[in-house]
Amino acid sequence: MLLSETVDVSISHRNKNIYLNKGYNDSIVGNVIKVSIEDLPESSGKEIEVQCDYCSDKYNIRYCDYVRTKHVFLHKDACKKCWHKKRQDILNYKLGNNLIENQSERGYWSSVDNIKNELNEYIRFNGFTGKSDNEEQNKKWNMISWSVKRNELDLGELVSDLGYDLNNIQRRKPNGYIIPFEELKEKIDNFVKEYGFFPDQKNLSKDLKIHSSDYQKHGALVEIRDKLGYNDKKYLTDNRGFINKSSFELIVANYLIAQNIPYKREQLPFKVFNKNLNYRSDFTFYLDEKEIHVEVWGGMRTFNGQRELYDYDSVMKEKLQLYEKYNIELISVTPDIFYNSMGMIKKKLYNIFSDYLNLPFIEVKDRLVSTFTLHEMSDETLFEEIMKFSKIKRVLPSYGTMRENKHEFLFKEVLKRYDSLKEFAKKNNVITAYDARSKKIMNSVLTNTHSLK
Repeated sequence: MLLSETVDVSISHRNKNIYLNKGYNDSIVGNVIKVSIEDLPESSGKEIEVQCDYCSDKYNIRYCDYVRTKHVFLHKDACKKCWHKKRQDILNYKLGNNLIENQSERGYWSSVDNIKNELNEYIRFNGFTGKSDNEEQNKKWNMISWSVKRNELDLGELVSDLGYDLNNIQRRKPNGYIIPFEELKEKIDNFVKEYGFFPDQKNLSKDLKIHSSDYQKHGALVEIRDKLGYNDKKYLTDNRGFINKSSFELIVANYLIAQNIPYKREQLPFKVFNKNLNYRSDFTFYLDEKEIHVEVWGGMRTFNGQRELYDYDSVMKEKLQLYEKYNIELISVTPDIFYNSMGMIKKKLYNIFSDYLNLPFIEVKDRLVSTFTLHEMSDETLFEEIMKFSKIKRVLPSYGTMRENKHEFLFKEVLKRYDSLKEFAKKNNVITAYDARSKKIMNSVLTNTHSLK
């Protein structure tokens, strides 16, 4: 509420004509006159007294600021401590009358209708909810998710109102989500049917979009495989053809093979001391008449979100006591090592074995260590299957083409056998889609004069 009725104004050459034109005949330079509030120009910096319409406190404000904060649809005055109330009243009025249509306007993301429209547009463009690989779209998703949380809305209800099923379009499940076992079974069964092998954790994450936390309450991956009846040990065959007891052993075996380290499997370290002790080690190195045994200790399971050793932990303790009792040199490989990326696993294995074997550092490719099972297909057949998707006779199809046709697993198989697609292409007297982008190379191929390097 405006309390001031008049203010004292000093007349100068700048404002003299303003007040003369409004009927103040005593507007002579140097005079101080009383001017009615409504006769002040909107740019006037004169202080006026106002009473807050929210708390009734009185406060002073410059007339230009008073005019600026007036709204045609909200005739209320607010002091500094009550300004947020007025701002909320303004926002509520605008939201109630659909007056906010631009994202840059204050309050745009407080409108449920605006949030729905932005969410619908995002889903139609990307096909899912959640973070996008596109930078601009990702910024948009951040604003949508922030506004949903800030306004205490339910994303599932918003998506349902738009006619979608959140389970079908959500790229990443909410915290605490556990995939139903039947749904997990269906996805894994379809994967095995299409690719011919049981998925590892990387396949689940990249190909099936199932994070480890999504299935943790159903047990570790090895337990799930057993529950689903995939007990064929073929997937545990290492690069020398030995069938390992676990995927952990398989990784260690493939790492040692890639490092060209000789070893023996399933030796009996305690038999020479006690004929009744039939415990076997996983790997054995024979170095200058010295035996070094390796134990890859059993897997871990996830229980209520916490990893713990399997029940045969007691066997591990007994074997450790026997190694110590008979003074047998032992290298222990604990299961926590394998709950890392393949790059980190390789580094940890190198740190363990280099202390005993004086290893030179050899950069081992992931594909030589991975537990990913090779598809039963000859190189010639693999090449024929891939070229079915090629549009140019002597050019491999692009990775995007293979993905669109849901056959990118063939390229994955190539990278299990060769260091690169280029090496595979060279062997089969073709070029990669990447090289085909070069006009010079492509013209040479088309005229059949180019010799692959």
